[in-house]
Amino acid sequence: MNKAIQQLIQMLLAETWEIAIGSGSTPAWVDNETLETEIARLTATASLGSTLITNDTVILEVAFTFADPKTVSEIGVFNAGATPFMYCRDVISPITYPANQPIIVKENLLIGRE
Repeated sequence: MNKAIQQLIQMLLAETWEIAIGSGSTPAWVDNETLETEIARLTATASLGSTLITNDTVILEVAFTFADPKTVSEIGVFNAGATPFMYCRDVISPITYPANQPIIVKENLLIGRE
């Protein structure tokens, strides 16, 4: 892995990240800045992982728990700086979680080059 990619990964690990879940259904689009219908957002823990080569992936993880059932159909990854920015939004088939059932969300940021 080259030095520039290693530095980028270290910068991403040092960033404060948030993962949000929502109930929107509009397809993800490059210009999305927010979730369509945000339910909740938490600060994620970041760790280093390996996908294609050693230490090429930043893994973000959160665990949501609610007192009442929630249906989740979109996930967003945000930086938590002074001006939050959504890095990605995924729209998934709706999943209904029962009350007090942890909703664990993991997002992998694979860093590499072709």
